[in-house]
Amino acid sequence: MKIYFYLCSREEGTPKNKKTYMKAIPLMTKDKLGWMAMFMLSKPHGVRFTEIQEQWRKNNIGVQEKDLQYRTFYNWCCQMKDGGRYYIECDKKENKYYIRPFDDESIESEQIPLISYSLTDYDKIRRALDNMTIQHRIVKDPTFAAEETLDIISTAMRENKALHICYEKFGEEGYEIDVHPYALRLCERRWYLIAYCPKRRGMRTYAIDRLPCCTILNRKFKMPEDFNAEEYFEDCVGVFKGIKKEESTPARVLLKATHQRSEYLQTLPLHCSQKLILENSESSVFSYWLRPTDELATRILSMGDEVEVLEPQSLRDKVREKIERMRALYLQK
Repeated sequence: MKIYFYLCSREEGTPKNKKTYMKAIPLMTKDKLGWMAMFMLSKPHGVRFTEIQEQWRKNNIGVQEKDLQYRTFYNWCCQMKDGGRYYIECDKKENKYYIRPFDDESIESEQIPLISYSLTDYDKIRRALDNMTIQHRIVKDPTFAAEETLDIISTAMRENKALHICYEKFGEEGYEIDVHPYALRLCERRWYLIAYCPKRRGMRTYAIDRLPCCTILNRKFKMPEDFNAEEYFEDCVGVFKGIKKEESTPARVLLKATHQRSEYLQTLPLHCSQKLILENSESSVFSYWLRPTDELATRILSMGDEVEVLEPQSLRDKVREKIERMRALYLQK
């Protein structure tokens, strides 16, 4: 079964041959269809009608918090079928619904991860749907995390509910623990969960590709009002804030870059605190306010001989030690 509908905004109007037809649709119905489209876009693996109903209740879309009836859902979609650019497809085997453009029924499951939605953001709806038709021409590096796990975590974040996770550490025995999910971060093709751990009384970072088990608990937590995900990472490169004392304290970092690398850094800064403090025809010096972590040292090494650490000395020593160990590897027969 395929259910067709057309999406348009109040401002952009409709195709000439659909103008009279679309005028008959109440604006509030268009709002609800916009909400439904964005919610379904956030579910590339499909969504069951019960999930749509649940989200309907949580977002207070319904009048007097009434449940969304299937007949209403079906009628909305059928009401738009004559002018359809996109359709909702029902997979009867899985009993799931998918949103599709008419000219491409094979949409990749990871093309629109964690997309947000709002009632009246028609421009975002139109762009997201239209981009589905050129997805085969948009190439991105793969991310290593299951969409189902991201969906579970983001749901727990929206509802402020605790998570029970199983975590597998490299080279160590895994463990199970309950955490409060605060934020998600994508870094170097990996998704990370930033969470407060009540048992350890502190913030922790978990790579999502090492979470074989993740379950939402029926236990709410209070999200700190002063927590800001961007501010949490404002003084570090990557996702780790450092374990040792000398790493966990922000410091002034000076990097000397070749002329060519300087151009790259100016167009794509290493960090938002980056400032160009000296420049000549051969090189440039950039200053940063960062935690001198091992992750920062690794990022600097990725730029090879085009960047030199001037200060702090602890970071310079860290980079030098890594270079010496690398050199020893290549001197081996």
